[in-house]
Amino acid sequence: MSSGRVAVALVLLVGTQASCTHEGSCDKHRAAIEAVSMAKMAYDGGHFDQSKELYNHAIEWCTENYDARIGLAHASRSLGNQLYRDADLAAHQGKIPQANKLFNQATENHVLADQLFRTALTERPDDLEPHFGLGLLWYERCTAPIAAPWKPEDRENRQRERDESIREFSTVIKNLDEKKGRSSQAHRYRGLAYLASDLVEEGAADLKAYHNSRQDLYNRIVATWPSGTEEEKRRKDGALRGLEKEIDDIREVLVLEQVAMVDRTRVLRKMEAKDPAEAARITQQIAHLASVQLYLEDIIKKFGLTAMGELEQVVVKRCREYLDTFNRGQLSEILPFLGARKGEEKLLRDSVTAKIDRHTQFRKVVFRTASVSGESASVGFVCDLESSQGTRPDSEVTIRWRVVGGQWLVWDHP
Repeated sequence: MSSGRVAVALVLLVGTQASCTHEGSCDKHRAAIEAVSMAKMAYDGGHFDQSKELYNHAIEWCTENYDARIGLAHASRSLGNQLYRDADLAAHQGKIPQANKLFNQATENHVLADQLFRTALTERPDDLEPHFGLGLLWYERCTAPIAAPWKPEDRENRQRERDESIREFSTVIKNLDEKKGRSSQAHRYRGLAYLASDLVEEGAADLKAYHNSRQDLYNRIVATWPSGTEEEKRRKDGALRGLEKEIDDIREVLVLEQVAMVDRTRVLRKMEAKDPAEAARITQQIAHLASVQLYLEDIIKKFGLTAMGELEQVVVKRCREYLDTFNRGQLSEILPFLGARKGEEKLLRDSVTAKIDRHTQFRKVVFRTASVSGESASVGFVCDLESSQGTRPDSEVTIRWRVVGGQWLVWDHP
C-alpha cells in the first residue's frame, strides 16, 4: 500500500464515521475500527511504517481503542527491527551519518513499543498480549545477528535482554497453562532464548512443547480440513506449508546456534592459558560446548513434521478412539479394540487390566509417527502419562496394530 493510497483511504474512513459505542467520547469510532483493520493488513504485508500511521490515526480518532494501541506497539517493534537492519547495512557501506540517524529512529520506535506495552499492562493486568509483546521485543533485540542494537560480542547487554524476554514469556506460559490455553509460540521464543543463554535442557523442553503443538495442529489440519474444492485445497495446502515453514525457520536458528558453538570452541582451542587454573577453565568450557553441540544435533535431527498419508491417518484415528475409550477405564469397552496374536490373549488382557487398576490415563496426546505395512501398523505419540503412581510428562509411547476381520486391533500396548 503506497503512502498516497494510505492518505486517500484515511479521507474515505473519516467520511464513513458512525455513532460511537463509547457514549460520545469519540466521534469517529467506526473510522478508527476500519483504520485498525487496514493497519493489520499493512503490518501483515511488511509495511510497518504505514501500519504505524494507520494505528496512530485510529488512536487519534478513538483514544479508547485498546487494540489500536497494542497494534501500534507491535508495529513500532517491527519497524524498529527493520530500521536497525537498515542502520547496520548503511554502516557497512560507510554511510555513518545515515546509519546513526537510522539507529536513533530504531531506538525511538523500540522505546515507544516498550512504553505502550507497559501502559497496556497497567490498564488490563490480566491481558497476556502485552507480556508476549514485551517478550518478543526483548527476544528480537538480543538475538539479532547484526550489530544493532547490540554488537554480537556484547554478551552482557544481550544476556540482560534475554533474561527480560524469558521472564515475559514465562508469565505468558504460566498463565496459559493454568487456564489450559495454548502457549506454543511463547514456548517457541522462550526455548530459543534459553538456547542462546546456554540453557540447553530448558530450551530443548520448550522447543519440544512447541514442536508437539505444531505436529498436533498439522495432524488435525490433514485429518479434518476439507479439500473438495480448489479453494479448500489451496487453503489447506497453505496452512500446512505455513506450519512447515515455521518448523524450518526454527531448524535454521538451531543450525546457526550449533555453528556459533563450533566457532566458540575454535576460539577457545587457540587460547594460550596463563596458568593451570585458566587451562582447566578452558578445557571445561570446551567440554561444555561439545556437549551442547551434541544436544543441538539431536534436537535438529528430530525437529521436523511428520506428514501422514491416508492409510496412516486411518490408523491414527483408530488409535485416538482407542485412547479415548481407554481413558474411561472400562475393561468391557476396551476389549473390542484388542486383537492379540495367537497364544498371547491372556498376556495382553492382563497387561491392559493392570494399567486400568493403576488408573492409567493418556493425556495431552500428540501423534508423532505412524507406519503401515500391509496388515501391520505402529503409532507413536508423546503424552502426559498419568497413573496412581504420579504423572510422567512427555512420555513416548508406541502402540502396535494388526488387521483382524477387517478392523485395526491392538496386539501390543506396552
